[in-house]
Amino acid sequence: MVSFEQWEKARQENSADQERQAGIEAVVIAAPMSNDRFMSLIQNTRGLKYIIDLRGEDELSLKDGKFNYLSFSKVVAQIEAFNTHAQAKTQAALSEIKERTEKFRLLTIHRPQGWDDLWS
Repeated sequence: MVSFEQWEKARQENSADQERQAGIEAVVIAAPMSNDRFMSLIQNTRGLKYIIDLRGEDELSLKDGKFNYLSFSKVVAQIEAFNTHAQAKTQAALSEIKERTEKFRLLTIHRPQGWDDLWS
């Protein structure tokens, strides 16, 4: 993981670090920083496709559509949607388990030769 300070320093050393900048596809913003500072950091980065903003209060307004932007509120909404889906699936599985358990509990198997017919 690269900190913003390391990234900014690498940006300033243009020669050999341009190849490293080209390899960055996603950035997660989890530090308290202004939109202007962040935009200045990414303006010359090639290959950047995804921005995940976990700051919560200061959403970027990207009008060019150049990046796939995911804000904190969208991340939380996706987590909540997943939890709702997972709870529904869990409840369905539990009810199926309960139903099959009850069916097995009520099952009667007649063994005319006793337990010996289990092995035959």
